[in-house]
Amino acid sequence: MKIAIVGAGFSGSTLAIELVQKIAQDTSFSLILLNDQGQPGTGIAYGQARPEHLLNVRAADMGACADNKADFAEALALDEAERRGFLPRLRYGDYLHRRIAETVSRYPQHLSLVSGAARSITRTAQGGFVIQRADNAPPLHCDVVVLATGALPPLPLTGVAPALLQSPAYIASPWQDGALDHVPATGRVLIVGAGLTMADIVLSLHQRGFHGTITTLSRRGLAPLAHTEQPAAPVTLPEDVRAALAHARVRPLAHALIRAARKANDWRPLIDAMRPHTQDFWQSLDASERARFIRHLAPYWDIHRHRLAPGVDAHLHHARQQGCLQSLAARLVEAHPAPCGGVDVRFQARGQQTQQTAHFDVLIRATGLETQLARTPHPLLAQLRDDGLVQGDALGLGLRVDAQLRTIGRDGKAVAGLYYLGPLLRADFWELIAVPDLRVAARDLARHLAERADKPSDDGGLSQHTSAASR
Repeated sequence: MKIAIVGAGFSGSTLAIELVQKIAQDTSFSLILLNDQGQPGTGIAYGQARPEHLLNVRAADMGACADNKADFAEALALDEAERRGFLPRLRYGDYLHRRIAETVSRYPQHLSLVSGAARSITRTAQGGFVIQRADNAPPLHCDVVVLATGALPPLPLTGVAPALLQSPAYIASPWQDGALDHVPATGRVLIVGAGLTMADIVLSLHQRGFHGTITTLSRRGLAPLAHTEQPAAPVTLPEDVRAALAHARVRPLAHALIRAARKANDWRPLIDAMRPHTQDFWQSLDASERARFIRHLAPYWDIHRHRLAPGVDAHLHHARQQGCLQSLAARLVEAHPAPCGGVDVRFQARGQQTQQTAHFDVLIRATGLETQLARTPHPLLAQLRDDGLVQGDALGLGLRVDAQLRTIGRDGKAVAGLYYLGPLLRADFWELIAVPDLRVAARDLARHLAERADKPSDDGGLSQHTSAASR
């Protein structure tokens, strides 16, 4: 059996490591890891980070493989204080790169690292796949394909004029090399989005010597909350929260969590205790309840669930106190190039009927993970979508899969031999975008593929997928 993993970021590389270790003795098995950017293993999250960008999970729990959560801390020989801390993402990227390089070196007969981008993937008459690559590289033939392509490229912000998209005053992707180079040191910056990406941008601007003003704009004006300096002891979910989880309705669970948080000394352990249950709860919701959660509660869940390192939070707090960072609860209505340079914007504050205008030197898009498969310009995923081999979900949260992570085609059926692993699993699993959850999914998918390699068949499945396994 020949398996191709398309994408060598965290998800693809971790899957390759897990899979090769499980089938190391099978000489009939081979694996291709196709890398189209940067150092293998790092992806955008860790390969394009800057020294000031920190992990949002404590180092002690950042091992790449689910069965060895301490591997990252052990590989770097961290002391106890460092294990409890939040290290630079670049150090994590170096760790991932070493892990995949060591695996390729140890299992050269099983694992091949191939450079280049996949331009298209098509089915063969025999049920396999052909991967056509860019730059006229020879096609790759394989029995199974795992898409590990990471986040989708950003779509233009609603209301942004086409002329602004071509202007240096609009930064669509702050992760691109040199994206922030031309931001005036004393300028006025508008960041649309107020989540973790916003925090990274503020850090990078200040690291470069920026001392102008930064305004963040988001619908509710919320900002991520912070971890505590020291990890708190785990807690058990209260009985009324567990009962609410069984109701498969959003409102009772929200009320139960609010009551429990008011009684707790610290709400963070309560939210952390939800982690083993959120995937099952999400899958129990019908379409209307999922839409209700997205519409009313998702922003509040995200700021409590995906928290900042304490040092980053302190930096933002200081910037707010100094008056150089402010937040607006508003929606962007329109943005276009100003005649004198920069950007003129029109926005509507939350709860207000009137609209306001303002001028900024630069507008930066920081709206987080792009998940709308139906509109994506990503060449490979657009081709697979148009050919009916993948489809997005109704809420625009990602890519639909079955319990074995096989993609769901246009006909509503699982596509034999075609899998997806990465943040677009949010559509079907919700809490499957961070390292602790993705590494469990990688391990379980590796088990499934190893079983197929022993006895090729797509009828098998993961006995217990991410949600249950992560308990």
